[in-house]
Amino acid sequence: MAPDNGRPEGIAGQTWAAKGTIYKADLPSLEGRHTKEDIAFYAKETLVSSAFIKNRMSNNLTMARSYCGIPVEVKNRLWGVIVLDSMSPSGIKKPIRQTALTYTVIAKFAGKLLEGA
Repeated sequence: MAPDNGRPEGIAGQTWAAKGTIYKADLPSLEGRHTKEDIAFYAKETLVSSAFIKNRMSNNLTMARSYCGIPVEVKNRLWGVIVLDSMSPSGIKKPIRQTALTYTVIAKFAGKLLEGA
């Protein structure tokens, strides 16, 4: 969720609220053996509830180890976000910005295309 007047949830919500690029990397693996602390840390870092994570896990859905949220603007106003995720803990990391830079350019291009829609 990304309400304008409430608490954002998840990477998309954080990106929307920040109106800027968000990086989260080195998140704990929630595959196989993990602790309650791993779930709590993951939930805190990604702004989702532990219940949300447990529900995804009970449905055999995997949880990414790194994320990058990139805002998309249309006519200089926030329109939406693109969220990249990786199963690698360092797949999307601040020092490795080439991927994010590429998608930031694509997000700007998408915003320009959406101006005509």
